[in-house]
Amino acid sequence: TTRDGDGEDAMRVVCLGGALGREMSAMVATAWTRKGAGRRAEVASCAVTATRRAMDAATEEEATLVFVVETAEGDEPAAEARAAVKMILREAKARNGDGAGDARGRRYATAMVGDCDIIGDRAAYRSNQSVVEDCNAVGLAVDAALRRFGWTRAAESLRVDKSKEDDDAWRRGRSAAVDAWVAKL
Repeated sequence: TTRDGDGEDAMRVVCLGGALGREMSAMVATAWTRKGAGRRAEVASCAVTATRRAMDAATEEEATLVFVVETAEGDEPAAEARAAVKMILREAKARNGDGAGDARGRRYATAMVGDCDIIGDRAAYRSNQSVVEDCNAVGLAVDAALRRFGWTRAAESLRVDKSKEDDDAWRRGRSAAVDAWVAKL
């Protein structure tokens, strides 16, 4: 865990998604605060400015930065997050894999969410594909970009196919997969 300036275990959640991403971001933040006293989580929107601010503040606060990345239909980022995702990918490409410099010490994790039921072209071939990876293509790209920055991964990435989740629990803002993953952070 990491501590912010007030000595609290801190997490900053950056939502790079639409409705599904916002739902999962709230689940991650809630699961983090449920872990115990002294835990604080903040959720930032997917706007480029908010994403940039969260990324820049990560070293100052020593907070773990969790990117919740939604893959929409067609292996594209959700419309609300498209500009922020492109910014991250563009900056990583410009570094040419050079993770040196101010990025050291930054901790991150990626929670990826997609829904194979909305990806019509793949539904018929689901038995022949790695569905969880298929519906999380944007999250995989963002995770690779953050590694190129030289950031330290706080935990293995979480990959969720919403179509496989318990609908009742999801509506209540809960996911066993999210809870188990956050417990490892």
